[in-house]
Formats: sequence, structure tokens, C-alpha cells
Amino acid sequence: MTMPAGLFLSFLAAVAPQSGGQEKLTRFEQLTAAQDYRAASAVVDEMILASSGDSRPDPLISGLYGRLLVNRAPPTIAIAFLALGDSDSVPLPQHLATVFALATTQESSGQRQLAAETYRRLQSLASSAADRRRAELGLARAQLADAPASSLATARSLAAVGNAAERWEAELLAAQASLLLGDRDGARLALDRAWGLSAEAPAASFAPLRTAIVKAALADREGRRDALFASFVTTMAGSNPIDPDLADLLPICGARQVQPEDWVTFGAFADSDYGQALTPLAASRAAAVAPFMDALDGAGLFERKDRSAVGTIFTVRCRTAISPQFNPPPRQADPRAKWFASRGLYIPFGSAGNEWINRLSERIEQLSQARPDDPRLIALRLGLAASLAQRASSVGDVQAWQLPQLEQQSKAAMRRLGGTDIFLFELSDFVEKIGQEPSDFAAALAAIQVRLLALAGDAPLESVYEFTPAVFASSGMLPPAFRKSWIETLLRRFDDRRDDPRRQALQLRLVEIERDQDLKAAHATLRGAGLPADLCAAADVLPAIDQHHIDDEDFPRDALPFKVAGNTVAEFAVTASGRTSAPRILLAAPSSIFDPIFLQKLGGFEMRPAQTSGHPISCRGVVQRVRWKIPEGGENRMPIFADPDPSAS
Repeated sequence: MTMPAGLFLSFLAAVAPQSGGQEKLTRFEQLTAAQDYRAASAVVDEMILASSGDSRPDPLISGLYGRLLVNRAPPTIAIAFLALGDSDSVPLPQHLATVFALATTQESSGQRQLAAETYRRLQSLASSAADRRRAELGLARAQLADAPASSLATARSLAAVGNAAERWEAELLAAQASLLLGDRDGARLALDRAWGLSAEAPAASFAPLRTAIVKAALADREGRRDALFASFVTTMAGSNPIDPDLADLLPICGARQVQPEDWVTFGAFADSDYGQALTPLAASRAAAVAPFMDALDGAGLFERKDRSAVGTIFTVRCRTAISPQFNPPPRQADPRAKWFASRGLYIPFGSAGNEWINRLSERIEQLSQARPDDPRLIALRLGLAASLAQRASSVGDVQAWQLPQLEQQSKAAMRRLGGTDIFLFELSDFVEKIGQEPSDFAAALAAIQVRLLALAGDAPLESVYEFTPAVFASSGMLPPAFRKSWIETLLRRFDDRRDDPRRQALQLRLVEIERDQDLKAAHATLRGAGLPADLCAAADVLPAIDQHHIDDEDFPRDALPFKVAGNTVAEFAVTASGRTSAPRILLAAPSSIFDPIFLQKLGGFEMRPAQTSGHPISCRGVVQRVRWKIPEGGENRMPIFADPDPSAS
């Protein structure tokens, strides 16, 4: 996980605004209300560069800074600063705005219990009836997955008061809760009211789009296919499909009393920045909702081709076994952002203009002469490096030596302050760095492997685990022996966490490597993972598709005019003769559009069966992903198939 490229580091020490501080705060609030975040960032930059003194976090700047990051960075980065801005020393208007931003960011990162606590506190902290209603609505929203009846009661009471914008969101929540509780008539009435009020809601709320998502779910439950497609036109469902990697996060059948027949339909929404929302809209039973919500909430929902706002519905079911690619979404504050925030190091948003670069350079010169080891130099130098890099790409008048020098000076200072956990992002582009080596490729690769393994053993375990997919994505560059060492290093660190599902996922990754090199070792690893012997992942040779017999004529004709693309992820068994059986759809995105076609065609798949000890065997748990894509120009083509997922597990 990397820090966003648009962030620049600096420092502020003053607890209260300097001279003219109140005017700056007023200006900041006016600009953010007008959604002029670039100009609002310039106000915060002024406050940052006006600072002096020893490095320490400032609650006011942390709150303002975190509020800007909500629109410019992943929520786990914003949370690191917003949490420090939650202080009674901050003026009440800014304190309230910060805590509201903290609550909504906790929601979007999947921390709904923490969000509920924050909204409860906001109800007592709020100074106006409108803010108290806003906090009450947030609490009801955070409780939807666990207590839909309570959410419905709150939403109905709030829908009777306030202005049109407030009533719109309350009616939408009432529709969501009603649909989740199986009351379609109640959902339809609330939806009609929400749709009528959505025209008066702020544009930033994306009210028509979010209402259309729930309309799509209602049409799906009632089998009204035309209405479903009509809703997708409003939600732009075809432009950014649901990410099929969500299937790697699904709960395992039997865990938390989730049954194979359980299903949940979710509404997914993402705005044009970093905001997103996952909302349960229908389920096989109420008790099934929370385990699926806990598994998926906070994960990236869409395969983003652009930053346009988008929404859709999708349906999920439990997996037979964990996926080797299991990588739960981060929900705590990003460790790198937390490291900077706790030291009062803020990233000025700045620009690549000469005036800004000169001001930053002058500040660095002042500090380096007065105190060469000042921690603020870390932030300022990295900020200047980022500004220069931006200018180099646009204007090109930057000296080649400037960027590496600034970066190395900052990184060395971070190491002196114990910033080891920062350096995972430094290695995220290691493949490109190898390609830039002037001479000895092998030596460069060896040095990077040594550095990676040191991080695997020393850096925070959660951060290292999150980095594992990047290691495997570069499998063509990194040899199997290194990848095996990486996994074994992490597994040793999971020795005291034997019930952690990430440990089992790592064991399955290890089996993938050992299967081609040492079957005896692979068998031992599988036994240690505790997987049933009849799963395909336990076989010596995995099953594979020879022919699938799906062609472009199988794409649903009625979906073509609406340009609806999607993904299907299914799980099934394969007999010793190569026949498929017992299919289950794990992920249908969008719901009900493509999964019936896949189930119809699956019986015609020609499979090479799994093998153990040289003999074909029957096994279960093959996971197959199918991408249903309409090319540019609107003409259909054959779906793109991946190989069977070895999570076939």
C-alpha cells in the first residue's frame, strides 16, 4: 500500500492559529463548502509553512488536513490525521467537522462499530438540531447490517423533519432497511419519496445515482429485468464493473454459522474521489448479512477505469475454502501516515510552480542551517522532491540529481527516527528500479531480495502481508526460491496466530510453489493447513478447462443496448471423468445478469480432471472467474476466461 503521489510533507507546531488565523479558518470553510479543494489546500499550506518550534502534532492542522485527505486519499490515510484532530482544543466548528469526517471515514473503511460510537458522541457534541439529526442518521446507517429494524425506525422518524436534502437520505435509508427486511411495498414507497426529493439534494451527494442503486435491487428481487437495466443507466453500472477479487475475501461456509445456501445482495457506490459505500439490500436471512459485511466492507469495490461516480448491485455466497489471494482490506490507520501524523509532519498539497518550489527551497535552507537534524526537513525535502518530479513531467527543467538527493536525505533521516515501516512503499516499484540499473542486473536483483526479506522479518506484519500480492505479481522477476523464502518468513511470524485466516492463505501460496518442485513438501504443507482431502487444491495436479463452449452469442442480448459489463465467479466440482457438477455462484456482478448463462453452459465444459499419484480423481472447490466485456464501439465479443483459480482449494 503506497502513499498517494499528490501528497507533500511539511510540519506545523503551533497549537492555535497564528495572526490572521481566524480569517484563514473562515476562508477554509467557505472553500470546502464550495468544493474548491485546491484553494482550500493552499490555505492549509500557508498554515503549515508559517509554523515554528519543535516537531509535535497539532490538532487543528491535523483535522483540516485530514478533511482534505478524505477527498484525495484512501480512508486509512485520512483517519491517521482525523483522529488527532478530534480534540477539545480545536474551535467547535472545526472540531465538529473533523469528527463528522472521522465518522464517515470509519464507515467507508469498514469500521462500522467505531463509526457508530463516533456518531453517538456527535449527538451530544452537536450544537444544532440539524447536526444532531445528521449524527442520528449516520448512526442508523452504521447499524443497518446488524439492526435493520432499528435503522428503519430511526430513518422513518428523521424523514418527517428537516429540509428536503435531509429527508432524502432518511427516505433512502428507510427504503434500504425495508428491502433488507423483505418489505418490498415499504421499500417502493420510500424509494418513490427519495427519488422525488433527490433533485433538491446537494450534487455532491449523488442522490439520483444512489437512489437508482436501490431501485435496481428492488427490480432484481421482483424479477423486473427491464426496470433493472433502466436503473443501471442511471448508475453507470457498465463503465466500472465490480472487482472480481472481492471473491477472494468471501467468508468460508460454516464459519460464523454461514451456510452454503446463504446469499447477500449489496449495493455498491463510489464517488469521483475516494468515497465509497457498501450497503446490504437483500439477503437469504438477516443473520447472514453481518459476516459478509465484515468480510467485504472497506475493500475496493470497482475495477476503476476512470474516476466517474458509479453504482451497481451484486450478490455473493460463501466459499468452500479460503483463497491463497486472501488479503483483507486495511481498516486501521495506515502505519506510514500514522508515523508522519504522530510526529507533526504534514504533507503540503502545494504545486509544481516556481513560486511554490522557491518558497519550499528557502524554508529547507533556513532549517538546515539552523538545525541540520530538524525532523521537519524530512517532510520538506520529500515535499520538494514531489513538486520537482511533478514539474519535471510537465516542464522538464529539473536537474537529474535533485530528486534522488532529496529522497535519500529524507529516507536516511526517517531511518534515524525509527521509520522502518515507511519503506515498504519504497520497494513497491522495485521492478522498475531493477530495469534502471546501468550494469549488473543480477546484483541489483539480489540486493532488492535481501532488502525485501529484511522487511518481511522486521516491518509490521499487517503491512508486510498487504505487500505479498505485489511480490507475487512480479513472479516473472522474482525466482520461486525467493517467493518461498518470503512466505516461510511470514509463516514464522504467524506461529502464534494459528487461527488467523491469513496464515492458511500463505500456506496455500506455498503449496502453489512446492507442487512444481517437491510434492512431498506440498503434501505436508497441505496437511498443516488443515484442508479437506477432497478439495481440488489438495491434488497433485489441478483440474483445467480444455473447452468451455461459450461464445459471443451467449452474451445476453437485452444487456447490449445498456452496455452492461460484469464479472461472474463460480465454484464447482469436477469428476474423475472430467464432468462438472455442484455449481455455486460466489459472485454475480451485476446480480442476475450473467450468472444464469454461466450455470447453463457449465455442464458443457470439457475438463482435464485433477490427479493424485498419477491417477484422475474427483474433487470439489474449483473456482472459475469469467469477465463479460463489451469492447469499444458497443459490439459484443466472447467473454474473457481466466484459468481455474488454484484457490480451488
